[in-house]
Amino acid sequence: MAIPDPVTTGVVLAGTLQAAKQVQDFIAAVTGHPGETIGTILGNMFQRRTANAETVIGKARFTLLNIGVTPGPVPLNILQPLIEGASLEEEESMQERWANLLATAANPNEDEIPPSFTNILAELSPRAARFLDSVYDHVAESVPKDTEHEAVAFTKPLSRGELLNSYITDSPSMKYFLLDLDGLLRLRLLESEAPPLNRDEFLAGAPVDEDSIFRLTALAYFFVRACRPPAKPR
Repeated sequence: MAIPDPVTTGVVLAGTLQAAKQVQDFIAAVTGHPGETIGTILGNMFQRRTANAETVIGKARFTLLNIGVTPGPVPLNILQPLIEGASLEEEESMQERWANLLATAANPNEDEIPPSFTNILAELSPRAARFLDSVYDHVAESVPKDTEHEAVAFTKPLSRGELLNSYITDSPSMKYFLLDLDGLLRLRLLESEAPPLNRDEFLAGAPVDEDSIFRLTALAYFFVRACRPPAKPR
């Protein structure tokens, strides 16, 4: 049996320890907790997720309490991903949306939400969510309230200019307009009959094609409503 070379063994051990230290330093940097061990960093991440989930659940509870509604059971295929997604969200406006979605799901006076809503909300950035809200509110201004086919009325045609104006109202970062527009189209919250928009021409200030047609989908209508505070029962 060969006797291990102490020099070689020492070099390998030193290299392993250095690699482990580099991994720890990297995790500390990306989590904002320098000088801590991986164990404490992972523990902090779990605590942050727990705190986020508790915040969202507390907001949902007060939302239903304020409208005098006793929460009902939420199906597991909705509740589990909803709590999971909420635990990863630290931005306040998005926590409000998660809380409203939970309140809607737990409200026995509301229709059951589809499981896809939790996936959609998890994929939206705060900026894209504000963009969607802005477009929704723009359409809502011209839709009669309490119409029999209100969801269909929300599919009225929108020009690219109207979308752009909605985006400018909410976010001055125009370089992200195409990214967020593509995201809403991919999630089927918007549908389009428009030709592709040339990114370079758009960012260079080329005129916006007013003949391009977009529409909020029925999915967007019900999703936005589910992510807003439920109404008080009549």
